[in-house]
Amino acid sequence: MSNSQIVEKTSLTKLINLSNRQFIDSEKHEQKIIGQFFTPPAIALFMAKQFSYNKKHISILDPGSGTGILTAAICDRILTLGDKKNIDVHFYENDSFVLPILNKNATDLKTEMESFGHIFQYKIFSEDFVSKNSKYINGDSLFSDTSNKPEYDIIISNPPYYKLKKSDILSRKMKDIVHGQPNIYSFFMAISACLLRKDGELVFITPRSFCSGAYFKMFRKWFLNQVKPVFIHSFESRKEIFENGVLQETIILKATKTKNEPSKLVISSSNNSDFEQSKILVQGYSTLINCHDSESIIHIPTNNQDIKILEMVRSWKKTFTDYGFRISTGPIVSFRASKFLKKEVSIENSSLVPLFWMNHLKNFTIEYPKKELDKPQSVVVNDDSFKILLKNRNYVFVKRFSSKEQKKRVYASFYDKDTFNTNYIGVENHLNYIWKPTGELSTTESLGIMAILNSTIIDKFFRIINGNTQVNASEINNLPFPAYDEIISIGKEIKTQNNFNLDIIDSVVTEKLSIPYEIWGHYN
Repeated sequence: MSNSQIVEKTSLTKLINLSNRQFIDSEKHEQKIIGQFFTPPAIALFMAKQFSYNKKHISILDPGSGTGILTAAICDRILTLGDKKNIDVHFYENDSFVLPILNKNATDLKTEMESFGHIFQYKIFSEDFVSKNSKYINGDSLFSDTSNKPEYDIIISNPPYYKLKKSDILSRKMKDIVHGQPNIYSFFMAISACLLRKDGELVFITPRSFCSGAYFKMFRKWFLNQVKPVFIHSFESRKEIFENGVLQETIILKATKTKNEPSKLVISSSNNSDFEQSKILVQGYSTLINCHDSESIIHIPTNNQDIKILEMVRSWKKTFTDYGFRISTGPIVSFRASKFLKKEVSIENSSLVPLFWMNHLKNFTIEYPKKELDKPQSVVVNDDSFKILLKNRNYVFVKRFSSKEQKKRVYASFYDKDTFNTNYIGVENHLNYIWKPTGELSTTESLGIMAILNSTIIDKFFRIINGNTQVNASEINNLPFPAYDEIISIGKEIKTQNNFNLDIIDSVVTEKLSIPYEIWGHYN
């Protein structure tokens, strides 16, 4: 019997997917609450294909295993290889609704694999994976017990995705990698990296958010010290991977347990789970991951033009903050400041000042008031509200979140202090604002910053480092930026335009920064 006939006969992945379908239909209302998103068969098989399978005895860890589809995909893959294996699997699943299905599926896998001459042993842990294994993360702690730490050749996972409070018991257990508000999936990744045997391999499908940003910085440094990524697949569509609507960009990551940096990192990308149409990019490891950099960002370009943009932006010797610029988050949280907020927009000669929301940013300037906006658009000025107001100065406002439909990841607008005859203004919490801690932004500085941030070049750079719709202040503060005289030159040229649009911005920025057409023209 040929290998292809074996796969067609068993089709273990498809078999277990049927149990997924039955469970989803009955329990769909619970899925998002517990952060559970079952893996489609095509993705499970693609993930299983990434492992080496070069040992006779293979120990496998499947944390957050659900109904066992990822291990089924591994079994399907092993059946195509022909060599008889001794397989030992540890499943972790603590959902009491899923466990009976997993038990049955694991038994079926054992039966099928042994019918083809493989040895298949398994154990199901109905415990919380993080709680049980977090002690191995803090291995240097006086109270840690790592004497019986299990180790695995292969770890495959589609972990749960949900945010935790920093005070949560799991966050406290994982304190060595926690900064800000953590996400449970990073705990699964960290523990799995710890449990890998030397030269072992892990393959995870997760949100891309851990690749950059301040919240995941401690995790990235720890993770990249444990394992080295060798393959990343990114999905260009947010919607077509999980049918229950995961909004974050998703990647599949393969990493190997080693201290040595690999010579290369392979990046592939596809619009959906049709992997036959994938685009492949091979780059030097240090080009995409600099473990010695303070941020340890994992860059994910998808074509050669992205690489050229990455190299060009990195060639700028100074960062945004080196020029004395800062980006901060608007201080007005509407529900906390509700007693100060009014829907009135008549602010002249009154105790009211304008309140700006993301909705007021239009055509790279400010449109105020917004007639159709059903939100407060002004703030009462009194002794109690001063602490949440900003002085009326020149600013660049940047949306903290971009919609899925928005063409640009970064959207910035220039605010001219002369627009309103007030001493203060209000900035809502979904807006970031750019300012100077010492002094004040000039008009030309503001326009230059605004144009650079809105340029196609910076948009593409952000997409290489950031898979979120959220624009983090830390990413702007650490952003390489052109020379100061180039910022001013761009600002002066933009100032001469009565109305400017994206074409004008790109034209000015590419001319003043001498950006070759071979880089930016590809994206037009």
